[in-house]
Amino acid sequence: APARCAPERRARLVDVSRYQGPGEGNAWARWRAERGVVGGFARCASGRHADETYWANARAMRDAGLVLRGAYAWHDPRRSVDDHWRAIYPALEAGVVFALDIEPWPSAQPKTALRVWAAATRPGDLVELCCRAREVTHAPALCYTAGWAWRWGSVLADLGVGLWVADASRAALAAGYATHEVPGWSGIDGVPGEEWLVWQHGVAPMPGEPAPVDADSWCGDEASLRAWVAGG
Repeated sequence: APARCAPERRARLVDVSRYQGPGEGNAWARWRAERGVVGGFARCASGRHADETYWANARAMRDAGLVLRGAYAWHDPRRSVDDHWRAIYPALEAGVVFALDIEPWPSAQPKTALRVWAAATRPGDLVELCCRAREVTHAPALCYTAGWAWRWGSVLADLGVGLWVADASRAALAAGYATHEVPGWSGIDGVPGEEWLVWQHGVAPMPGEPAPVDADSWCGDEASLRAWVAGG
């Protein structure tokens, strides 16, 4: 398991979507130099659609020498594994950390729509995509999710896929996730609370970016992150 540390020493990460990017020059290099960002994720696909803006972010992250270079893809349960894979595969290379984004489509906020989304999600598809990605990257993989998708997160955790949890609640921020266990998730599917590896806890302004970007923390310091990425 990765070496963990107190909140004030955790390695700083950010993640960006298709409408955020390196901008003029290399924003990732500025973020590392001026904000201490040592790793990041860029969206590479949404369902069966590849994000063409991913490549600029991928090059910028590599040129900035980030410890963690990540590619995340939103999982659309209406699409097949092969549909997703055709969009994801071009973005994967050795050393890239793949993250599968497991959350409802934007229209799934009403309870009825949320139930339809949940019923359509097939755990076997999630497992297959993460296994395929790790075979290509020879690097660890993560699932990005929150409480309402925990049942699938635990399936992936059994395969060694790490947990990237999204929780900007007051309770989580106040506690700083100090125990490294996800509050309130214990017992949802009969298992103890899962320890997180990456925590998305809000947004942060970044130089050269007109709007704040999602802010994340690694569970340990930079050395711990480097060891985890290298360990595959």
